Formats: sequence, structure tokens, C-alpha cells
Amino acid sequence: MRSTVFILVILYLSVHSLCAQRDSIELLQEVYLSDELLTDFSKGIIVQKIADSTTLLFRPSLTATLRNTSPIYFRENGLSGVSSASFRGTNAAQTAVVWNGININSPLTGQTDFNVINATNFDAIDVRYTGAGVQYGSGAIGGTVHLSNELKFIPHTEQRIITSVGSFDHYRFNARTSFGKNGFSINTSFSVVDAENDYNLFRSDQRNENAAISHTTFQLAAGKLLGERHSIKFYHQTQESNREFAGRLFGNSYSPSNDSYKDTFLRNLIKWTYRKGHFSSTTSVAHLYEAYTFSSGADDTETSSEETLIGDGEANTSILRWKGDYRIPAKAKLSVIAEDNFTQASGLNIPVEQTRNLFSISVLGSHQLTQRLSYGVNFRQEFTPAFESPFLIGGDINYCVQKQIELTLSGSRNYRIPTFNDMYYGGAGGIGNPDLKPEESVQLNVGGSFDNEFMELSLNGFIINTTDMIQWFPLDNGLWSPVNIAETRQTGLEFIAATSREVGSGKLTGNATYGYTHAVNSSTLDRLIYVPAHMFNARIGYEIKRFSAFYHNLYTSKVFTTVDESFSIPGYDISNIGLNYTVVQGEYLNLTSQFITRNLFQKEYQVAGGFPMPGRSYQLQLIFNF
Repeated sequence: MRSTVFILVILYLSVHSLCAQRDSIELLQEVYLSDELLTDFSKGIIVQKIADSTTLLFRPSLTATLRNTSPIYFRENGLSGVSSASFRGTNAAQTAVVWNGININSPLTGQTDFNVINATNFDAIDVRYTGAGVQYGSGAIGGTVHLSNELKFIPHTEQRIITSVGSFDHYRFNARTSFGKNGFSINTSFSVVDAENDYNLFRSDQRNENAAISHTTFQLAAGKLLGERHSIKFYHQTQESNREFAGRLFGNSYSPSNDSYKDTFLRNLIKWTYRKGHFSSTTSVAHLYEAYTFSSGADDTETSSEETLIGDGEANTSILRWKGDYRIPAKAKLSVIAEDNFTQASGLNIPVEQTRNLFSISVLGSHQLTQRLSYGVNFRQEFTPAFESPFLIGGDINYCVQKQIELTLSGSRNYRIPTFNDMYYGGAGGIGNPDLKPEESVQLNVGGSFDNEFMELSLNGFIINTTDMIQWFPLDNGLWSPVNIAETRQTGLEFIAATSREVGSGKLTGNATYGYTHAVNSSTLDRLIYVPAHMFNARIGYEIKRFSAFYHNLYTSKVFTTVDESFSIPGYDISNIGLNYTVVQGEYLNLTSQFITRNLFQKEYQVAGGFPMPGRSYQLQLIFNF
């Protein structure tokens, strides 16, 4: 009934807008990025933009891009294995991944695997350093990672092809094209990554067996300007991934594996935008589908190659959203968002098909009070029969001390809803808990930034308190089940720097990030697992004529792998270098060759217990732009 009323309200508001008088006209944008909430309501928030050229320096996964450019820690089960994020000391389900404005964290597990996302498929990758539950809903506690596709309606034709070969039988292909003319724009990408990942394990004669990965992604974004006031945009992504789960090495003891994991994602989003004067409205309809199978293969013999199904699941999510904006140019903006989110989940580990319906109302406002002072206030309330949702609030202040220096202050209340697995799991060894409550979090951020023509600097401090953390514990009958039990506290500092200047006949560039995080269980004061106290990465590059080179260093301190601090894996310090040469530099074609050496000094390290990462490796890459 609520969904029906919601649809009628949207139709009424849209028709009312169409029938309004034609007074002042605000022309539609010629270049459109898909996530307006990020650009319009983050003035008092640090947002780090990952340059498109930066994604070409690392392996294509989003894990590699963010590990080497931000203070986010990734727990990766060996190269290309399952990868989960720890942002500001929060867990994997407390970092939201936002695809073209839509939160795509799995309703089954609550998280996103960063190793199945190809960073080179997107026009913009942004990291927002604070909670954003009002804007993006469940899981946006530590921060958010934004993946956006750009539509350019100005006349243009752009194409890029990337092909590479590297150590451990690593092959990569990526093709992207962008076209715009007469108010129409289309942007497509197609990528394939295939790797055996069969590197030698340190201190062992064993190779990293059963660790292959293959994934394919197709993306499409298309849009049309319909006169001066209307536009329609469509976004699509199809993604298929096949992975083997590598064995584990503890000391000199190797435990082999023959498990494998396959998943499929289908994402569709359509937006209709209407603009008239200071008012605009956007009606969005999205459908997200995911499915996985987890299998154990038989031993490699000539007589048997069958697989045993361990678990599977699928989820269908339908989203209907209406967003209305009223803007006073250079002064203020007010947005109201109504959204209905319906999810259906089933599978071997969820024996009875389950559904969940979430309806939410959000109000977001930003105001340029004076030439130097601006602020924002945001609210969100969700309604669902499954559990009681907290009232969310967020606010930020930005003060410009002078032209180059800004001070920021922000705070928010955020949350994470229990996943379908948390509430309804019925597989081997465990049982879900339908009485779980959402995790709740309150945080405060204070920071400052400096920006001139040569350098950008930002420093940010944060504190996060989270209650009703969901953790799985053993029951008296031997099964594991989740309960709301833990309370955590995270404090820390983040520093981001970038510089660029002319040196001699060339250009010198540099980037660095540093993160300090102290994350503890508030009851025991033990450090949280897989949260390093220190993370630092820096890259320096020099470009002259057709040549360019870079050196990159990543340092991470030790992390605990058990909740009582009884086991840990040591920190590591690794270096990468690369050399680029523009082979062809013409009006219609640019061809650049790139050679990269990773882990230059052959350092032994792990980022997840029992899963050694590779030693020195090489990659040769060709980049065609035409």
C-alpha cells in the first residue's frame, strides 16, 4: 500500500511540474556526473578524487587502486582473492560502495568485494571520508567509495583500448568509448581480466595453487536531452566473475584448497530529470541482481572432476526514488528524497525465501551563509516492519579563513541494517537471528585544507562510536549465531597531499596519504582485527617530452588477526616503479607503452593471515587513445 501511494505522489509531482507556467529557464547540463548528492552535499567533507591516469599504474582491481592511493586497508585472501575494506577502522560491511548514486553493497553479506570491480571502467572514482547514512543508507559508516560514469552531451568522440600482460599469467583487456552529439551521449566499456596467480610462496617450495581468477564486465551509460528542460539517462552493468580460493600457508605448513566461487551482477538504472527555473526533479528506477555459487571441486584425478555445492544465493532489489531540488543560485539548495527499496533473497543458505521492504524520507540542505561560511544539515528516516530504524542526522560547516585555507567540521549519525545472512542464515554450522537490531554509529570530524597552484594539503581528525555491533558467537548446541553485543571506538588522523610543478624541461608530480587509526573494542580495549595503526603511501613522478617515470611506496604497520590480540601479521613496506613512453603522438592516435615492476625489493608480506602476497612481478601495458 505504501509503495502504491509513493508511486501516485511521484506521478502527481511530475505532472504538476510539467503543467507549471514557463517562466525562467535553467538549461540542462552539457557534462553530467551521475552522483549529485556527492557534489552538492559534501562541502564540509574531505572528498578525495582518484585521477583516471592513476588507475593505470596499478592492477585493474579497485582494491589495488585504493590500497595505493588512500588510507583504506584491504584484507585480501591472496592476490585477487576475496577483498574487503576497513575504512577508518570499521569492518567490511561498514563501507558503502556507491555506483552512479546507488548503494550496491550486497543485501546478502552487507559488503562489496573490491577485487571484482575493475577501476578502469569508470570516469570518476571518489572517496568520501566520513559517514553518509542520510545520503546513501545502510553501511555508510566509515566512509563511501563512489564509482561514476560521465555523460558528455557536447560534440565529441573518444576511444581508449588497454591491453597488458604480466607475471603469473596475468592478462588484461579494456575498451572504452564515449560519443556525444546533438544532445545525445553514450559511454561504454568492456573489460576482461584473467590470471593464474600461481606465484611461489615465500619460505616454501609451494606455489600459490588454485588461485586463478577470471572476470568480465560490460558497462553502458546513455543519455538524451529532451528540449531545454528534460533529460533521460540510462546506466547498465553486467559483471561475471569466476574465482578459485587459494590454499593457506601457516609457517611451513600448507593447507591446499579446491574451492571455487562464481558470482554474477546485473545492475540497471534509469533517471528522468526535469528542470524549471530554480526547481528540478529526478525520478529514478533501479534493479539490482546478484547471484553466487560456492563449490568444492573434487581432487584432480582422471576419474572425477565433479564439484560439490557448498552454498548459493541470489537477491533481487528494486528501487524507486524521487528527488526534488530547489536551488537559489550561489546561496542555497534544498533536496527532498523519497525512496522505496524492495529486496527478495533466497538460496541454499536461506532455506525460506525472504523479502524486505524499506521506505525512506530524506531532507538535505546546504546554505552559503556568507562569502566565507557555508553549512549543511541533513535528515533521514526509514520505515520497515523488519526492525526499528534509527533517525539519522548529519551536518557540516565549512569556513574559508582566506582564499587558500579552509576549516571544516562535520558530524553524523549512521547505521547498518542486519543482512539477510545475519537474520535468516540456515546453512551448515550456523543459524540466523531474526531479532537483530541495526548497528548504530555516531561520529565527529574536524579538519582543514590548503590549496594553491602548486600544492593541495588536507588534514582530518575523526572519532567514531558504534553500538550494537553484530558478531557471530557459538551457541550451546554448537551452532554459530549473530547477536548485538559489541561496542567499538575508532579515533584517528588522515593526511592527504598532492603537488605539481614545472622542473627544468619537465613536470614533477607527487601524491601522498597517511592514516593513523586507533580502533578498539570498548569493553575489552583490545585492538580490532585487520586495522593497522599506520598506513602511508607516496608516489613521485616526472614527465619530460614523451617519457615519464614514477616511484611508489606503500607502508602498513602490523595488524591483529584475532580478537584477543594473540596473533598478528607483521607490517610491510613495498615499492613499485614504472616507465612510460609515448610511442605515437598524433592528432588522431596516441599510443603509450608502460612497463611496471611491483614489489621491487622482493619483500615478503601478507594482508590476510595465511595468504602470502607475491614477490617481485612485472607488467607490460599498451594504451591506445584515439
